[in-house]
Amino acid sequence: MSVTQLDLLAGELFVRAWQAGLGPWVHGTVIVDMDSTIAPVFSSAKEGAAYGYTKTLGYHPLVATIADTGEIVAIANRDGNANTATGSRRMLSTIVARLRNHLDIGYSVGVRRTSRMWDLINTIDDDRWVPIDYRSGVAQVAQTWDNKWGRIIVRRVRNIRDGALFDTWEHHAFVTSNSAPVVEADAHHRDHAVVELNIRDLKAGALAHVPSGARHANAAWVICAGIAYNIARWATNFDTAGFPIRRRTTIATIRQFFIAIAVRVCRPQGKPRISGPLDWPAAELIQACNRSIALMPHWSG
Repeated sequence: MSVTQLDLLAGELFVRAWQAGLGPWVHGTVIVDMDSTIAPVFSSAKEGAAYGYTKTLGYHPLVATIADTGEIVAIANRDGNANTATGSRRMLSTIVARLRNHLDIGYSVGVRRTSRMWDLINTIDDDRWVPIDYRSGVAQVAQTWDNKWGRIIVRRVRNIRDGALFDTWEHHAFVTSNSAPVVEADAHHRDHAVVELNIRDLKAGALAHVPSGARHANAAWVICAGIAYNIARWATNFDTAGFPIRRRTTIATIRQFFIAIAVRVCRPQGKPRISGPLDWPAAELIQACNRSIALMPHWSG
């Protein structure tokens, strides 16, 4: 099986899980975060391993996750010296293809402070800046429009330095299709940026190392890491009586309470069954999970 076929398989598993009742629309709006990370290695003999902007030898995977559930929508391995944006357009096309049959697509994307962006920011009058609650100090938001980019929301944070002669501001801009009021749209943009937490969980599993010396084998490994990560989340994310959804449960906790269990196989009346300890902390949750799996409709595609 090629890397492309394996990626198609990951997408098919994703769609089937949603059609079986695990779709994120149960939780309301779906926010997809896309970011890159560094998968360190310890041998320069690995194909594609290189030093990137972090000065760490390794690979530079690109990951897209759902903010609320932690599911991986798409994942791809890249060479260690790949630019941060390399492959992002292709991955964005994959994300849209996997979501558009179920959801209306919108966007909220941070942009660099280019000279063109500075020109747009400078057109915002002082009376248009609105104060917001911000954990790191004094901040304000405002919006402007551009014929090419559409709606642009800018957040500025006051730089507080001892002995400064005058106040300065740090500006952060993003383009968005969100039609909510400017304060609400800014809060929505900031509150769902949790892709780093999902990447941390991914690295607590199969992405903790990239074992092969061959580039294509490692690309396949990264996709399999995403598949295993999703299966672990789907198996513990059922919304049934007695089994509450714990969407931010870490993979380490899932592995400890749902996977690494001391059990034995018995065959009462010739039917194989798994028998585990009754006093296991997650025993009731595991039973509810098994009942939910048994009641899921069979795939008819």
